Amino acid sequence: MVFRCQVAAPWSVIHISPNIRALTGAAPEEFVSAHVSFGDFIVPEDFTTIEDAIATALRERTSYEVEYRMRSRTGQTYWVSERGHIYVDSSGQPQWLDGVIIDVTERKKADDEIRNLAFVDTLTNLPNRRFLLDRLRQGLAKSRRHGNHGALLFIDLDHFKSINDTYGHEAGDRLLCEVARRLRQS
Repeated sequence: MVFRCQVAAPWSVIHISPNIRALTGAAPEEFVSAHVSFGDFIVPEDFTTIEDAIATALRERTSYEVEYRMRSRTGQTYWVSERGHIYVDSSGQPQWLDGVIIDVTERKKADDEIRNLAFVDTLTNLPNRRFLLDRLRQGLAKSRRHGNHGALLFIDLDHFKSINDTYGHEAGDRLLCEVARRLRQS
C-alpha cells in the first residue's frame, strides 16, 4: 500500500492506495477526507517508535523504516513495515511524506515461532537450557554491574531414567508434563 501524508502525527493523508481497507477496514476516501487518519489505527504504544523514526529521517535527511502494529476497525491487530521518505522544499521545510506500508504479520508470527522453538521445550512448554544460559548470562552481568546477589535452584528428578526404561518414553513424557504443570502453578 502506498501513501502520501503530512509529516506530523496524526499523519493526515493526501493520497492512499485502495488496499488500505484490508488493514484498517476504512476506505481510502475516509483517509483523504480526514474522516480518519493513520493515527486512528496505530496501536498507541507504537506512536513513539514511529515519531522517532520520522524525526531521525527528517533531521538526517534520509529515508526511514519502522515496524509497528495497526488495529483494524474489527479489532484485529496487524504488524506492518513502513518505509518512507520526507520531501522538503528549497528552504528545508518538510512538505509531505511518501511511503509504503507492507503487512508483515505472518513474518512476525514465524519469527515468534522460531524464537519459541529456540528457547522453549516443545514437550513441556517450559524454558529450555538455551533460555536458561541466556538469562543466566544476563543475570550475572546485571549482578556484576549493580553489586546484587541472586540464587539459582536446580531440580533433579531422581530415577527418571528408570521410569523411561520401565514404563516407556510416553510415560516419562507424561511425568515431565505433569512436573511442568506443577512448576507453573507454584
